[in-house]
Amino acid sequence: MAEYEGVGQKDEEFREFQSINFIDRNIENYYIEDADAYSAAVVGRIMRWVQAAVKLRRADIVRRKALFRRAKELREEAIVNE
Repeated sequence: MAEYEGVGQKDEEFREFQSINFIDRNIENYYIEDADAYSAAVVGRIMRWVQAAVKLRRADIVRRKALFRRAKELREEAIVNE
């Protein structure tokens, strides 16, 4: 967990079970309160970290897509203005 880098494009090959959507679908029915009731020392912390990591990755993906879209619009606008 300490080595996890949540920001930036990932160029490696990923399997289905390693994708954000897959992870998000698997944790959507679990709640922090239930994890804390089971084991606040371990399971609750891991659950919080996984939820935070998924949220961070989603935000980064949205940000990078917006930047890419804006760069494309600026490029097309520059071509038209030439």
